[in-house]
Amino acid sequence: MPWFPLALAAAACTATVDALSKQALARSDAYTVAWVRLGYTVPFLAAVLPAVPRPPLDGLFFGSLLLLLPLEVAALLLYTRAIQESPLGVTVPFLALTPVFLMGTAFLILGERPDASGAAGILLIAGGAYLLNVHARRGGLLAPFGAVAREPGSRKMIAVAAIYSVTSVLGKVAILHSSPAFFGVVYFPMLAAASLPFLAALRGGPGLRALLSQPRLFAAIGLVQTLMIFAHVHALALVEVPYMISVKRTSLVFSVVLGRIFFGEEHTPQRLAGAAAMAAAPARRWGVCSSPKKIRPSTTEKTRLVRFTEIMYGTSTRARAWTWAKIIRVWTRPMAAKRRGCESRARRPGPPRSAARNGSEAAASMGK
Repeated sequence: MPWFPLALAAAACTATVDALSKQALARSDAYTVAWVRLGYTVPFLAAVLPAVPRPPLDGLFFGSLLLLLPLEVAALLLYTRAIQESPLGVTVPFLALTPVFLMGTAFLILGERPDASGAAGILLIAGGAYLLNVHARRGGLLAPFGAVAREPGSRKMIAVAAIYSVTSVLGKVAILHSSPAFFGVVYFPMLAAASLPFLAALRGGPGLRALLSQPRLFAAIGLVQTLMIFAHVHALALVEVPYMISVKRTSLVFSVVLGRIFFGEEHTPQRLAGAAAMAAAPARRWGVCSSPKKIRPSTTEKTRLVRFTEIMYGTSTRARAWTWAKIIRVWTRPMAAKRRGCESRARRPGPPRSAARNGSEAAASMGK
């Protein structure tokens, strides 16, 4: 089957999941919805697992998984922190940099290099994605770039875009060394299990009741996300990674349409221009879709992946253990500090009523 319809199907499913997630956020917090997008795919993937044949697996498949899981969890945590620390208008537009970064990471790891026309299409889609998310009325079209120096969330989102450019390539390596269906049904439940403790800690507790608060809506999110997974992994196996991810970014065009139909969202001129640019890029670059041959990494690409693994984890068991300990320590330190702050405030005696009244009056005067 040609890769282009699969990539468009993945884009449409992603936009649908985003719309359903927005509806779920009316009654649930962001951490719960973030995990629901992963965790509620597990029942559907488990139902498909018996029908998926087990392909022969090698060291590169397991090495790719070893790299993918911590990177994906880190990207998810950085994303949630970015949108908490800074406005959406100066954070989300930087996700448009992922296809641009992919032109470098895909070449470094897999040796994939788009031609001039393909690079132009990728840049057109990236520019359209940027225009769809930027708020021109709040500081101009270049406001997100001006906020990089003062907004920590902007810098975190650039890191998220860079991480996604690496995980997309590593995901293709794992697919090429197993099968698209097998990778989909195995990897995403592992990612859901790996991300749950971190999201629960950020939320302040496991929140089992919150995970079951909207069962029908959450099940719909899981079903559509499962369809997206299968379309994503099959398209990724058929074409160069930058092309596939760029077409998948047209999910923002579908989001514009769904936002207008179901949520009555307004379409500013730059959003319409961004949607038009993203819609025109695939028609320009991939007017006639074909199924290219599958590309298996050569010895050079295998060597690059091994070196990347050594850089991240080290070459010895002790170095790998030290790396994981450092990762856990970095992410749990803010959580522990937050808990200690809450406990100290709980033990601290409250101020007298007069002092509390004076404090509230001072705050009110400052607000004026």
